[in-house]
Amino acid sequence: MVEFLLLASLESDVRLALIMIFFVWAWNFARANFGSGKLALIFAMILIYLTLFKHPELVWILFFTLIGIPFLAKFLDKIVPKPPEPPASKIVLEVKK
Repeated sequence: MVEFLLLASLESDVRLALIMIFFVWAWNFARANFGSGKLALIFAMILIYLTLFKHPELVWILFFTLIGIPFLAKFLDKIVPKPPEPPASKIVLEVKK
């Protein structure tokens, strides 16, 4: 029983830390796009409240998505390889006079 309480406490602490990280990210994104610090703060607060406090499972979906992006990119490169770049000797630059 004690182990369950410790894990629940740890999970809530990690969730709170992730919410704060996502809040700072949303606030910086909004401040860069809105131009006003107060408007960006209000937008970030509403966004975080409506998404992460109303639906707490979204915290873990966002976390695993952000962690999984580098691994997913390597996996997709194996499935759909990028087209090869032409060798440097075949690149011809045209100079107009």
